[in-house]
Amino acid sequence: MAKNYDTVITAVHYDVDGKVEWVRAHLRRWGVVYGDAVILAREALLQQLKEGKKVAVGRRKRFFGNSFEIDFPLGAAAGPNPLLRASGDERELEGAPLL
Repeated sequence: MAKNYDTVITAVHYDVDGKVEWVRAHLRRWGVVYGDAVILAREALLQQLKEGKKVAVGRRKRFFGNSFEIDFPLGAAAGPNPLLRASGDERELEGAPLL
């Protein structure tokens, strides 16, 4: 269940270098209620992670509007050019649906 996550990413768009350029995500609004899909730029997503918000990659359950199946939680590696990764992935957000 996605109620513990502030943001659930449902699709990813990569740039030519293979880094995440932007994502389609649902932001938690009130309690366990998520808003409509929004486009978040890479910088906005990194800012959410820096603020300590919980972010995960998942997919919407069919016929259950605000329910998500979580595939994996997300973190950012520290450094001047942080990478968005789940544990042990070689590429940013590997396994997330492409857009």
